[in-house]
Amino acid sequence: MDAYRAADVRLYALSYDEPDALADYAAAHDTTFTMLSDPDSEVIRSFGILNTLIPPDDHPWYGLPFPGSYVVDADGVIVAKFFELLAPPTTPLTLTGSGDTLQTYEGDVVLRLPVAQNARQMRKDDDGRYVTISGQLRWQACDDVECFLAESMPFSFRVDAGFPVLGDMGPGVGRVPAMNGAQHCQKLIDRRASNGSSADDE
Repeated sequence: MDAYRAADVRLYALSYDEPDALADYAAAHDTTFTMLSDPDSEVIRSFGILNTLIPPDDHPWYGLPFPGSYVVDADGVIVAKFFELLAPPTTPLTLTGSGDTLQTYEGDVVLRLPVAQNARQMRKDDDGRYVTISGQLRWQACDDVECFLAESMPFSFRVDAGFPVLGDMGPGVGRVPAMNGAQHCQKLIDRRASNGSSADDE
């Protein structure tokens, strides 16, 4: 936080949760930054960061923003977005033939990308204990003269299935009773149900 202040940058967390839910979270985790409650998603929509992967009828999570970090200028305009892709620094490589400069990795490279589980769409294995994640990795090797044909490799691995709920609502490690997650989740469900009824009446 000192580095942010020294750079004249302010850190805020924007959430769809109620103010009392944010207060409980802040108390449980000793947060030192400002948390902003946007229960009607007005600010979230105005920034254009509404999570459109969640269907409107998917209670209670519809209205959440895409999880990420956003840089906002003094005029309230988002000027940069970061989604937690962690990678080592690149090295510029200029091709002698074309003069193009590419950002490249050399040696062993580790890329870390967060994966979110969509409770409605994900398929679980072994009585709901695991989720299989699969995809395809593509890369292209270059030297200082040319780039070779792109290659790809499929991958598949299993991870423990997470609870699509707050940390103190599931059993086992990580319970934080001070967060009162079950209580706040029920309030979200009730709010979404109430908003749906109002829309139907109109």
